[in-house]
Amino acid sequence: MLSSSAPTTVDSLQDLIANQVRESNFNHLAHLDGSPVSDAPLVGFADAYDPLIGVFKRVVGPSHLSPLEAWQKAFPSASPPDDLSIIAWVLPFSEVISKSNRGPLLPSRHWAHGRLYIEAVNNQVRDRLVDELAEQGHRAVAPARTDFFDVDWESPAGPVSTWSERHYCYVAGLGTFGLNRGLITARGMSMRCGSIVADVALPPTEREGSLAAHCPFLENGGCGVCIDRCPVGA
Repeated sequence: MLSSSAPTTVDSLQDLIANQVRESNFNHLAHLDGSPVSDAPLVGFADAYDPLIGVFKRVVGPSHLSPLEAWQKAFPSASPPDDLSIIAWVLPFSEVISKSNRGPLLPSRHWAHGRLYIEAVNNQVRDRLVDELAEQGHRAVAPARTDFFDVDWESPAGPVSTWSERHYCYVAGLGTFGLNRGLITARGMSMRCGSIVADVALPPTEREGSLAAHCPFLENGGCGVCIDRCPVGA
């Protein structure tokens, strides 16, 4: 836990997130066989005023919120802060769950259960961070936990949310995009993303030089395993 007198730092936030994941009562498949759900998280940070974020209303959708817009929705009477940061993380599925899901067509039972459990862990991380930062005197919001988070299921381009966790994880240096436009992290694609916005100054995590650095197919025509594995041939 962050103490009320300690400064909010990258290390303290990384420790808090890791501890919450490790200690979560949802981090094992209690209603199945007790298998672990999430391995240790990956954590990254970004400046909420990063110019790259400006393209998201075009590549995600016009209803997609910038970090400042989300923060101002949560704190409508507050002036825009000079310092505003994105705190993002990736929860990698455990090896047990990932390996169980390598079948040719249907999701495995472990995956179906794990997807629900890992999002419960994710919500605990979101809520814990917001509460701990508030104790430090910072105003933070987890957009995915608000009533202004929404998904447009009728969009011509497919479902579009008002807050794309994977795009903010990309901004925070936690991965790059693959052929199917999913986020490929240092631990692969078998994971869930999370993020919050807070009025705190944090050094940004360095990003990869290429938008598709972790996808060999887009980088140089290699791999392509996901093409063969796609059950509908997309």
